[in-house]
Amino acid sequence: SLTAGDLFKGDCEGNEYQFMINNSLLNAAISKYYDVVFFLNLSQPTDLPSKNSSCNIMPVDTVCVAMYGGAGTIGKCGILKSEAATNQAVCSIVVNHRVVPEYLLFQLLALRKFWMKYAVGTRKDPNISQDTVGKMRVIAPNVEEQREIANYLIAFCEKTNLQISSREQLISKLTEYKKSLIYECVTGKKEIV
Repeated sequence: SLTAGDLFKGDCEGNEYQFMINNSLLNAAISKYYDVVFFLNLSQPTDLPSKNSSCNIMPVDTVCVAMYGGAGTIGKCGILKSEAATNQAVCSIVVNHRVVPEYLLFQLLALRKFWMKYAVGTRKDPNISQDTVGKMRVIAPNVEEQREIANYLIAFCEKTNLQISSREQLISKLTEYKKSLIYECVTGKKEIV
């Protein structure tokens, strides 16, 4: 077993990058794995002069974890699918050769429910720190097994998401039908037999 801190590579710098904040983890194009972002495809690039910014430019496949925002936000995670700048509200994990990013993401999702236990702060919404994320214990089997587990979970989640989407569409259609039936019945456009 490793800690997430054992998997960090370091920071990148540059400018003309997309910018990601905590809200990006909530509002980006998402897959519904535990109400969490999976692949982050962020909006337009932003010119961020690295010398004037405390932001870091993170590479593709960086695993990002929301650290601020209380129980509704802490621990939401995603994987960058383009280089992006992150700020202090996001813990960005650039994994080394021992860890598959998608596998780490699923590990972090499994641990999310425990993170509020480590949240601190005097604000209404306490936060976790990079130190908390870095000390989180993760199971790291060999890379091939990690890929196999991640691929299985991705396929399962995609299949499940399709089923959920199909049912949501059916619910939406039934809701509209119910509204129109009520309207037709109360306005006399449909006779009740």
